[in-house]
Order: sequence, then structure tokens, then C-alpha cells
Amino acid sequence: MDDKTQLEEEISLMDLYDVLVRRKKLILVVIVLAILLSGGGVMVMRNIGPAVYEAVATVMVSPISPPPLKGETAYSVLLDYLSQYPQLTVDTYISRVKGQLYQEVDGGKLSNLFAAKILNKTNKEIPVELKVEGLSGEIKLVGGQQFLLKKEAINDYNFFVEIPKSEIRERSNNITIGVYSEGQKIQSVKTKFLGPFK
Repeated sequence: MDDKTQLEEEISLMDLYDVLVRRKKLILVVIVLAILLSGGGVMVMRNIGPAVYEAVATVMVSPISPPPLKGETAYSVLLDYLSQYPQLTVDTYISRVKGQLYQEVDGGKLSNLFAAKILNKTNKEIPVELKVEGLSGEIKLVGGQQFLLKKEAINDYNFFVEIPKSEIRERSNNITIGVYSEGQKIQSVKTKFLGPFK
């Protein structure tokens, strides 16, 4: 009797094959669903994607080493050292004053009014000078101001840029204004200069 029970409990390959053939539709549906779900997951992950972060740093490399500490705090030494390099410590924003057109001035020149915001990040006053680059232009401050940047402050200036009429080719001209401190160029700022319709 044990041999008969053992034969009944054994499953033959033929029985397995019969079950697979009978359930082939269910097996195919499960396989197709799995493929569709995995493909849909891939599409969703492609559209969402991982977050991408970006960092930017500016490093000053200089052959000059900072002075040694002599009873001063490291902070004040660092500020003094950086103030020797105003290009790292001054940001300039220049724009033509909105609503103002050009003016014709003596000497065959055109004039536009500009506003400048110059941020001085140092703990020292910095003298600066603005120059029109690439054209024979001239900058005239409004109200007898001087370009002396107050320490740790945003400095506001209004000035006229005068350029010979012969050098103005279009209605809206790209010009570059250089910012200089003690003869050293620290920044170039691009802006627009309006002229007459041609």
C-alpha cells in the first residue's frame, strides 16, 4: 500500500505540462502585465529623474601670501588682504535710466543718462573711475559727486555718457563701461546707449 500511495503522490512532467497548457491564458496575462508595469515604471522614472544639484565656487590663486597675524584677528587680516583685490570685492550694476531718450549736446555728441549701483564688500573706502571702452566716450557725474565707494555699502550714482554722434550707428547700441580702481580694471559692464532713428 505504501508503494501505491507513493505513486499517487508523485507528480509527473506530463501533469505539470497539462496544468501549464490549461492556464496558459492566465500566465500570458501575468507576463504581459509585468512587462507593461515595469516599462511604465521606467518611463515615470525617466520623466521624474533624480534631482540634480550644482555648486559653483570662485577661488583666488595668488602668488602673494597674506601677511602674518600680528595681534590682529584673522577676520580683519582677511578683509585687508581681499581689499587689495577689488575685483573680488566690488560688484557694479549699470543701466540706462528708463523713460529717458538721448540728448544732443555741444561738440556733436549724444548723451544718455545712466544709473549705477556699486556694491563695496570691503571695510575700506575704495576710489573708482568709470570709462567708456571701445568708443571715444566721456562720463560726467550728476551733481558733482565723486566715485568714492563707502565701505560695506551699496553706492548709488547717476551719470551721463557722452559719445560723438559719428560713432553711434544704430538706435540701440551696445556699449561697455569699465570700472577701474587705482588704475587697475576691476570689472566690465555691458549696457545699451540710445541714439536717433537711422
